[in-house]
Amino acid sequence: MSKIKWLILVLTLAVFGLIIFWPHLSYPFPFHVDEWHHLTEAKRLANPGEYFNWLQAEPGRATSGLEIGFQVLLLFLSKIFNIISIYKFLPALWAIFSGLALFFVAYQKSFKNFFLAWLALIFFMAIRTNANLTGLWFFTPLSFAFPFIFLYTYFLSEGILMANKKYLLSGFFIMLALLIFHPLSVLFSLPIFVIFVAINYRQVIKLKWIGLAGGIIIVAGIGFFALIFGENLFVALKHIISLLSFPRGWGVLELNNSLFELYPWPAWLWAIIGTIYLVHRDPRRYSFYLIWPAFLLGSTLFYRLVGISYFSPFQRNLYYLTLALPFLSGCGLYYFTQKTLPRWLTTWPNQKIASRVISGTLIIVTFFVIFVGYYNLPKQSLLYRVITPDDYATLQFLAKEPKTIVMGTPFIGTALVALTDHEPVGAINFYGQRQPVENFYLRGDCAEKRKIIESTGAKIVYWPKALKPLDCPWLKLVHNASSSKLFTVN
Repeated sequence: MSKIKWLILVLTLAVFGLIIFWPHLSYPFPFHVDEWHHLTEAKRLANPGEYFNWLQAEPGRATSGLEIGFQVLLLFLSKIFNIISIYKFLPALWAIFSGLALFFVAYQKSFKNFFLAWLALIFFMAIRTNANLTGLWFFTPLSFAFPFIFLYTYFLSEGILMANKKYLLSGFFIMLALLIFHPLSVLFSLPIFVIFVAINYRQVIKLKWIGLAGGIIIVAGIGFFALIFGENLFVALKHIISLLSFPRGWGVLELNNSLFELYPWPAWLWAIIGTIYLVHRDPRRYSFYLIWPAFLLGSTLFYRLVGISYFSPFQRNLYYLTLALPFLSGCGLYYFTQKTLPRWLTTWPNQKIASRVISGTLIIVTFFVIFVGYYNLPKQSLLYRVITPDDYATLQFLAKEPKTIVMGTPFIGTALVALTDHEPVGAINFYGQRQPVENFYLRGDCAEKRKIIESTGAKIVYWPKALKPLDCPWLKLVHNASSSKLFTVN
């Protein structure tokens, strides 16, 4: 690429990073409960023995260990930086890397067409985020997987089409590594690859070792699962099969999500046009990128009708579907404005000028429309702030106290382990029991509160000043901050 193209790409990615970082200008901490969850697990992982004992102490906990690679990454970063202070920069930095990965794939698939790849990048930038479906504004295992999804799907599909061993090995290696960071981001693509391989079976037959490589990934995945769950390979395989179906209600909050919730309708329109162009241009070369969205659209329709999704849950499928669309949208907008429109205007006077003006206007209008309302989130999926700066200061004080169990609000419980060595009675999700926490804060006199404290074993109480003042004789005030108080239980 020329220097001017590199400059355009760098500036575009810088703007992308700023768009993702914008919500953090007014909030310096992680937004999402999933971010706090993995920060917590990363802190536990500093002591591997206790970490694995904790995973296997209760049914269901071990699923957290399936994303241990991401937690190792956070643990590594925490050894170099104050992880809470830098976390706000990670979504933007990773979004830039993800955008660069998509640009690379689109650039290669379009025979190094810079403009088409750049359009695909712009459409990728327009993908939405919200608290229900998550996305680029958060640094989670899902968002971490985005660039690697682009890369392994490209290298494997291209490796099969071209019988290129280096590409295939690169794709298999990325897929294998991604298994320990976010297994769902590998599982979702398996049926897509099965269809792709069936269509291109003549090429696959030439690659006799490809089955061996695929088998290694399957065995490695089962072995990893067995290690985390403390099972033998046969039991682990049966367990995996039982977990490959995701019924309605899999997520914490199940909403009737629209296909336009993540990807705006004009971008969908250009994706449909791009699909038509690619089918007519070279369906074999682009077969994987045609199967990908088609299969996930079918899976989404199946879920709507039956209430169950296989290989990956409905909410994740919506994002995996969306990831397939920017390349198609870029193709649609490029081929229409640069190829079809000029042919339509051949009889016009000053055809070249008219074509450029109309095409430029169409591109600018498209960009404007797809970014309108970018920060307007659905009412049920708004960003929430787990802690405030004052909460952070109080928790820093609490971190100096000997390790114990703390009665804190569900939000405080969510951030408690990540910021201190204390265990919460309950949190929004993942840790402890939320009901006793809600009972303690929402109702009951001092006698009832005492019974709840005794049943949970809490030794410290975190009391927000926004609530009615707490005055129980069995509590001793040890810290009085602007937004909260800390009591010890006598």
